[in-house]
Amino acid sequence: GSMSPTLIEGDLLICNRLAYISDEPQRGDIIAFDSGGTVYVKRVVGIAGDNIEVKYGTVKINGIELDESEYLPEGTLTRTGSSFEYTVPENCVFVMGDWRWASYDSRFWEEPYISLDNILGKGIFSIPTHKIREYFGVVPEYYQYLEQEEELQQMLEQ
Repeated sequence: GSMSPTLIEGDLLICNRLAYISDEPQRGDIIAFDSGGTVYVKRVVGIAGDNIEVKYGTVKINGIELDESEYLPEGTLTRTGSSFEYTVPENCVFVMGDWRWASYDSRFWEEPYISLDNILGKGIFSIPTHKIREYFGVVPEYYQYLEQEEELQQMLEQ
């Protein structure tokens, strides 16, 4: 899935439905939200008033490159492949998946902003069920593409 390597497809995410009753989502939060009857899980990248620039493989918030080292493992590729610019309106957030190459997220939606009213909860911990599947020989899709992504990264850096 689009949240790899943080959440591997099939992992269970436990969400706190009360987290945003008195607080607002913050950059870096993982949220579950409803969009047109489908529930998505993504990371909050921008909050109300943020200017988000996705350009030349980097994500900048208000002109400063986004530091994702707190929640993404070292070496995780965050290249985006396209250039976009957004300003997040009030009572909304802008979201992206951690696996930027494979994520269908705010960058590609007709309405790129998620209303705070559509947020179902804040992810508080996950149960890595992918480890059980790996034990029985089922390899998650994310691992199958890592090698190809690393080769592409090396080509881009040349």
